[in-house]
Amino acid sequence: MISPRKTALYALPMVLAPPMATIGQFGITLTELLVVAAGFVILALAARPWQGTPVFMIVFLLLFCLGWIGSLYNAWDWQIPVSAGNLVFLYTPLLALLGFIVGRRSDRSLNQIVDSRYARIIIIGVAIFAAAYPFLSPGTRQLIMTPFINELFYSRLASPRFPGIGINANVYSFMVWVFFVFSLDSYLKGKAPALIPFAAMTIIVAAAGRTITVLMLASLLVLLIAAARRSGRVAIDRMRAMTRRRALGLGGLVLLLVIAAVVYGAQARDAFTLYVRFQDMFSDSEYGGLRTRTDVWAIGMERLELSPILGIPRDPGRVDDTNPLYFYTPHNEFIYFWTTFGLLGLLAHVYLISRMILANLRMKAALPWLMLYGGMILQMMFDSVFGGPRATAFFFMVIGLNVKYLTELRAARVEPPHPVLKPALV
Repeated sequence: MISPRKTALYALPMVLAPPMATIGQFGITLTELLVVAAGFVILALAARPWQGTPVFMIVFLLLFCLGWIGSLYNAWDWQIPVSAGNLVFLYTPLLALLGFIVGRRSDRSLNQIVDSRYARIIIIGVAIFAAAYPFLSPGTRQLIMTPFINELFYSRLASPRFPGIGINANVYSFMVWVFFVFSLDSYLKGKAPALIPFAAMTIIVAAAGRTITVLMLASLLVLLIAAARRSGRVAIDRMRAMTRRRALGLGGLVLLLVIAAVVYGAQARDAFTLYVRFQDMFSDSEYGGLRTRTDVWAIGMERLELSPILGIPRDPGRVDDTNPLYFYTPHNEFIYFWTTFGLLGLLAHVYLISRMILANLRMKAALPWLMLYGGMILQMMFDSVFGGPRATAFFFMVIGLNVKYLTELRAARVEPPHPVLKPALV
């Protein structure tokens, strides 16, 4: 029987490819079921179930729920029907709490989970699929994806860009970026192979998300500089060292890529969407990345002006990107939370991230933890982090693991460096 304390070990990597069951228009993944079941079991078995739950988590949940209730109250004034699509948001704070408990009570650290054999199998498998994705027919993509997605996702299978598995490609690649940062840090410290960060990099490039790709390159640079400062040029020389076997393997890989380019030339040309997306991002065209973002931010701010205090809930039956009242994709999660859950919904998430940053700074935590929350802020500025149950389960498990890490770090620093010897009895 798997101990509930091992749930994070399986649920955290599985979130990248969890089987999904569709119930009506809603889908629920095996990851969510594991987190919910394990969270309730941990609470049931604990002598004091709420002991160890930090105040900041309670404050976050309270603010978020009050914002959600205020938004639903405001729905009557704006004639937004309160349906199952609105009420399902009650599931989000529950999943956040249970995900946090699973991470906080985990018997493994985040580094141990990321570097585990189980995580390695999943992320390498996804990387192989992501690299092959542009060369597969839409029918093959759908056949492989069917256990992991619902019908609303099928329209994305036509593009050569890897769309993520069952979740928006930008949010998906940001979750992969978490694996990249922590596995790369372990590799540069000589504690893990380079296979996991390389596989994570492959997925991020295949997903072609501009923000995450820039974040990945910046993270690579920061961690390399930190490694060089930590141990001179040992870490960089370790990366450059290549045995004859690795050289032969690399040569074989290059040969296969050349053959693939010849055989699948037309598909390969369409597959390189990353260059096109970067070109659009820095161009002055109408569809340039930054210009597109500023346009949707402006519509989001128009929606904010309608109700800046309580917010206006989403109308599940009507989505209209030209009407601020029915506009829900500002590509800025701060604007989204403010417009949908009111000022309290925004404050809940700002408080949560600020509190975690301060806690890690105060304890002088490892660099990847600070990079994690910096990356969250950047991603929330241009897209979303907590969008959807899968992302909620994932990131609150990570936050729980962070609290576990900080607690252990604090305990290690207050313990005496050497055992105190009792005087011998005469």
